[in-house]
Amino acid sequence: MEDEEAYVESVTENDYVTLDEAEPTTPPSLPSQILLTFKEGQFPWYVVFVAVLAFVIYQRFKDLFDAKWARWQRELQERHEQAQLKKNPDLFRAKMEAMEAARRRMQDKYDQESREAVAKMKEREEEKRQQQIQDWENLQQGKGYRNKVKVAEAEFSDGVNRSSQAKKKSAFRPEYNPLMGGAGGSSGYRPSRRRANAGG
Repeated sequence: MEDEEAYVESVTENDYVTLDEAEPTTPPSLPSQILLTFKEGQFPWYVVFVAVLAFVIYQRFKDLFDAKWARWQRELQERHEQAQLKKNPDLFRAKMEAMEAARRRMQDKYDQESREAVAKMKEREEEKRQQQIQDWENLQQGKGYRNKVKVAEAEFSDGVNRSSQAKKKSAFRPEYNPLMGGAGGSSGYRPSRRRANAGG
């Protein structure tokens, strides 16, 4: 051991740091703490708990929140409009004229639709009256109360439909019953024979 040499480094005064000269460290902010915990693999369960709790509270009081938010937005819009109208009264007059023009257009459209509806109703009544006159003339001429040609055509088409349905039904054999077994006759399920147990 005597052969080993020991080296000692010289230390100057500049290498020492006193507590007074050390810079104070500030704790990291909350977002940086959360990022650090995610990077280190430590999952902050309190963040999940707070997020779930906030979601449940929002879902519970969603209608109330939405109503208050809509009311606040409406009040904000009204205040903004009133401030604009105080600054520019011509804007108010233009807005009122636009509203009056829109009302007038809607009223004109409604009047037009009501006139068309009345005209259609009168037209239907006239057609009904003409039909009654035609029926009366047919009755006087001995052709019957209503036109029976249309009724005969309808009965003929019903008969054609019924015959096509009958043809579809006759596609099966008359002795066929789906509850009685398969189509092969002898194939199908057969119960096993009952045998008395000869035990004992």
